[in-house]
Amino acid sequence: MKFDPHQLWTGQQIILQPVSEEELRNRSEKMDRRIRRRDLIEYLAAALVIIPLALIAWKLPILSIRLAILAMIAGVIMVCINLYRRRDQGADAIAAMGLSWRDCHMRQLRHQRDILGNVASWYIGPLVPGAFGFLAAICYETASRIGWIDAAAGLAGPFAFVTLLFAGIIALNRRAAHLINQQIEALESELG
Repeated sequence: MKFDPHQLWTGQQIILQPVSEEELRNRSEKMDRRIRRRDLIEYLAAALVIIPLALIAWKLPILSIRLAILAMIAGVIMVCINLYRRRDQGADAIAAMGLSWRDCHMRQLRHQRDILGNVASWYIGPLVPGAFGFLAAICYETASRIGWIDAAAGLAGPFAFVTLLFAGIIALNRRAAHLINQQIEALESELG
């Protein structure tokens, strides 16, 4: 008799165990903790960016660069405001509305998928004017000393870096949104 692993694998009877309400509650609470931790890290990172930028803007005598730094600070503050506005209500608050833990967890997943999928508009968008304004101000100030062509050529690398950084953040968040969407689909098929 020939051993056929494919037949063995496809011939197995699959018995799906339903996901319990307790398991869904645990998943929701774990997701809440992860999101709160992520948001706290974002707020701390914002403070670590804003404080030195504010000191530089205060001390720097060059108006164009000072204005660009203020635009960067405004962008970071807007990102924090957007993050706060887009936060989920939390598993307990959603469950207190009378929803089952299944509906609560699905709502959390959909919410995270949607905000991660739209990160370009609410997260990267506010940072663009300050970041590229800063590079433009540096180029303007440098051009008066070495000429426009050399100034622009010198900033090609930083411009490419910032562009690739923003594109990478968008791509990673869209990938995360896609993975969350797969979780949603898997959970929907599990729960029926």
